[in-house]
Formats: sequence, structure tokens, C-alpha cells
Amino acid sequence: MRPGQKRISIRSLLTFLFLTISIVPTLLIGYLFYNQSASTMFERINNYSGQIVEMSAERIGNKLADIEAYSIETAYAERVQTFLERPVDMSSWEHSQLLSRIRQDFGIKISRQNEDFVVAIIYPDQSQTIIYGDPALPFALKSDQQVKLYEQAVEKNGATYLLPVSESMHLENIWFQRVRQTGNTSALVLARSIKTLYRGEVNGVLAIRISERFINQLYGAVNLGAGSHSFLIDSAGLVHASGDDYFSLSDQGNPSLVQVVLDKASDGSDRGPSGENQSASHTQTWSDGQTDFLVFSAPIPDFDLYFVSMLPVAYVNAELNRTTIGIIGIMIVIAGAMVVLSTTFAWVMANPLMKLIKGMHAARKGNLAVSVSTSSIREVEEVSTNFNEMMDEINRLMINVKDKEKQKRIAEIKALQAQINPHFLANTLNTARWMATIQGAHNIEDLVGSLIQLINASIGARDNQIPIQEELENIKAFLRIQEYRYFDKFKVQYQIDPQILDCLIPRLLLQPLVENALVHGIAPVEGQGTLVIRGLIEDETIRLQVTDNGAGISAERLAEIEQGLKPTNQHGIGISNVRDRIRLNFGDRYGLSIKSVSGLYTTCEITLPRIKPDPSAAEEES
Repeated sequence: MRPGQKRISIRSLLTFLFLTISIVPTLLIGYLFYNQSASTMFERINNYSGQIVEMSAERIGNKLADIEAYSIETAYAERVQTFLERPVDMSSWEHSQLLSRIRQDFGIKISRQNEDFVVAIIYPDQSQTIIYGDPALPFALKSDQQVKLYEQAVEKNGATYLLPVSESMHLENIWFQRVRQTGNTSALVLARSIKTLYRGEVNGVLAIRISERFINQLYGAVNLGAGSHSFLIDSAGLVHASGDDYFSLSDQGNPSLVQVVLDKASDGSDRGPSGENQSASHTQTWSDGQTDFLVFSAPIPDFDLYFVSMLPVAYVNAELNRTTIGIIGIMIVIAGAMVVLSTTFAWVMANPLMKLIKGMHAARKGNLAVSVSTSSIREVEEVSTNFNEMMDEINRLMINVKDKEKQKRIAEIKALQAQINPHFLANTLNTARWMATIQGAHNIEDLVGSLIQLINASIGARDNQIPIQEELENIKAFLRIQEYRYFDKFKVQYQIDPQILDCLIPRLLLQPLVENALVHGIAPVEGQGTLVIRGLIEDETIRLQVTDNGAGISAERLAEIEQGLKPTNQHGIGISNVRDRIRLNFGDRYGLSIKSVSGLYTTCEITLPRIKPDPSAAEEES
């Protein structure tokens, strides 16, 4: 493999391949399904809304046609014509009776339409006669609005004229106060001129007041969705009825919206190949500056009216978003299942190889007891079996090497224990001879006795491990000899926890450390030095420390000692021997550590397991 080249695991590669093969088609199908669903949903909303608008426009047109037919029937009825012409031989009582019969006949017909209706005859002098409604409370428009109504109806020359009448267009009379209490002040007035049958002269105008509430009831069920608005306008954009406050009756609609309605109405007037009229409802987008709407409209051609319903695009998008969320949810579930299956399959394929790789890593780090479980995959099983056999062979070889090395180290340690430092013995004997010559042999007995105790401790004992109490006695014998040699050069402090005195340690483990502290620490410096020997216990670990306030050890030299570099002098052999004996007897968890600051102090610390003497062995010895 080239340096710097990225590596990819078999498991990752298999997972990537499986996911690619499974998820990419799923995403493609989901995308196509979304597009199809969005198109179908928009088409259904468009068709449904268009049909609702067409049905509402047809219903309004039919109702207005019925009212228009009633107005024609009323305007040209014989009794109405007679009432308006009023023959000279008709008395006032007869004229009044004729009006009663007109109200009776036509009141029943109009009441079948809606009780909110008011039917009145407006004369050229703007006076009124109520045909249907409360005769004592005739509705009254403001003079300019009533004149406009009359003139426009006359100008239509018998055709129907529609005038939306808002609350502000009424006079503040008793009738209006009563109507205001019902909240029914807005209305649409259908008017037509009344002409004589034979002369064609205009005798007045028939006005039918249709409440806006009644018109709204005709399309009250129209609710295309949240935020939708429905209203009735003419080709000039004048609002004739409105289902909410978005537009008010008699308001002038937005010119751009009116243009949209007119354009689409003209587009829908074309005839199809079969000769029948195509759908009169059409859809186009329009914005009021804040909200975008889908505009559905249907014409009521006999009255120059258009029923319009607007649906917010956001509502349609919300429906699409819900569909999208559903599709995404399904895709997430499918993708999640694909991920789980792909990961599982890749794990089944790659896990045996990963176990084998982990075993190799463990072996490289020194764990030669590692064993790899076999796999059901034939090729991996063969590799795993060969690896296990190879590790078994390596373990056998390593055991042989360790046994030989251990035997060698034991022989070296025993040989070292049997040695007596020639320099130490020569110096001691010279000291003894010098003291015998000069002082008359007063201290020879103490010096020679200590020397004999120390020699016996090093080469004459049977046991490899002794109590700490006995090790300290040997150290004291060694220090008594050194006191004669160095003559008040040092003083010794013992800080030993009594609990550890009967615990066992390897023989002569502290003597090399004490000797190093004297020879290399205290001896080279001027003045008297202090040697501190500590012993304490923490949990099940014994810590023995030898500290001196002598020359210390340089950082470079300390690093060499910690790395195990062995010098050729006797001092280096002693330190290395102590460390090796601890690890050989108790393992790598225990050992020797050194802390020192050059010119200040040196502390050597030994950590050992807490070992109590075996009572049964003591009884056998006795």
C-alpha cells in the first residue's frame, strides 16, 4: 500500500455497497411517487374546487332566475298594471282592496323564496308601495342611491338591474333600526322598470331587496380549505355578496383579480370538439401582496356575475407537505430497515475477519495467549485455524525461553548473594586492623561481630525470604560497620509501621539501596547527612523507602537508570539486581522507583505485596 493512501475496511465497503444498491432505488421510487402524488393531489383539488364553484354558481344563477321570473310576473300582472294606471272610475277603497289582493297573491309566492325579501314599487316621484314586507316600515335608501337605482332600472329598458346595497347606503329610519338589530343590513336589490302593456310607458320600478345573508346561504357550504374566501362580483369588479370580511358588499374588487376572473371566464367560453361548452370554472394564481391564492371562478352570464372562490396556495402546499412527510416517513422506515439489514449482513461477513485482526493486534502487543474463534465461513475458518496453531507454537517456544532465562537469572542472583564485595571486606578489615593498632582493640569485638552477622545474612541462610524485622537487623549491622568507616558522617532515622515487621521480603533487598545512599549520596557532600528508612502499608501493598539528603542524581543519569541501562560498576549491578529480583518474584505490578533532585535528595522506593509467614511451615521448622 502506498504511503498516505486511505484504507477502507471490508465491513464499511460491504455496508456502503448494500446501502447503495438498496437505498438509491428506494429514493428514486419515492421521488417518482411524490411527483405522481403531488400531481394527482393538485388535479383532485383543482377538479373538486372547480366543481364546487360551478355548482354554487349554478345554484345562485337558478335562484336569481327564479326571482327575476317572479319580478317579471309581478311587473306585468293585470292587477299590478291596473293598480299603477288606476282608472278614473276606481275609488280609493277599490284601489286599496286591489293592493290587498296583490299583496295576498304575490306575497305568498315571494314568501316561498325567503322571508327576508322586501318587494316594493318605486314611483317616478321616489315614493314607494310595499307589495311584500311590513307596509308600515318601508325600506328606504338614501336619496342619491334610490335615484340611481330608479334611473339605472329605467335605463335597462325592462332588463334586470342588480345593485349591491351596503349598510351605509340606507336611511336611518325605523325600518333600518329594526333590520340592524338582526344584522341583516347588507343586501342585493334586483330592479326592473314597469311599463304599461299597450303604450310602453314607464309607470315605476319594481325593486326586490334580497338580503346578503340569503345569497350567502346559497353557497354557504363552499369551504375549499382553511383561509379560503368566496364572493360574488360583476364584470366591473363590484362585490355583490361576500362570505367573509375579506371583501365587503359594494366594495370594488382588486383590478388584477377582476382581470384574472374575466380572462379565465373568456378562456372557458370556447367550445370543445363535441360542440359542448367546456368547463366554466378555471384556476389561476393571484396574490394580494401577502398571500398567494388559487382562484376558481364560474360565470353567471344571465346576470353578468361571477362566483369566485380563492384557496391559499399555502393550504395546498400544506396538504402536499403532509403527503411529503408521509412519503418521507415511509422512506425513512424503509431506509432504516435497509441500513439494519445491510449492517447486519456486513457484520456477518466482516466480523470473523475483525476478530482475526484483533487477535493479530493483541499478539503484536505481547498477548501470546490469544486465540481466535473459528467461523462458519470456510476461508476465514482456515486462516483462523492456522493462526491459532501458529500462536500455540510461539507460546511453546516462549515458555522454553522463559524457563531458561528464569533459571539463568536465579543462578545469577544466587551467585550475587554468595559474593562478598571485595572492596567492602578489605576496607572493613583494614579498619579493624587500624583500630586494633591505634585504640588498643576496644571496638574490634563490635566491628567484627557486625561483619560476621552481615556475612551470615548474605551467604549463610537457608530461606530466600525473611521477615522485614530480620532485614532491618541486617541493615543495622551494615550501618554499624559504616559508622566506624565514615565516623559520624551520617545519622539514621527509622520510620517503620509495626504492622509490616512480620511480613516477608527477599533477603538483602534493602542493603544495596542503603549502601548507594551512603556511598553515592551522603559521602560525596560535606557535613553530616541524614538517612531515613521508612516502611508503611497501603491496602495489601508494602512500600519501603530509603531517602538521603546527599548529592542526588542528575536527570540524565536518572533517565538511564529508569530505562534499565546497566553500568559496569558494582553500584549499578546492585540497583538492577534489586529491580530484577522484585519482578522475578512478584511480577511487573511491583518494582523499584527512584525520585531525585540533584544536590537535594534521593528517594528509592520498593513496592511489594503483603506476604505473611506460613504458620504450618514455622511449626515444621521447629
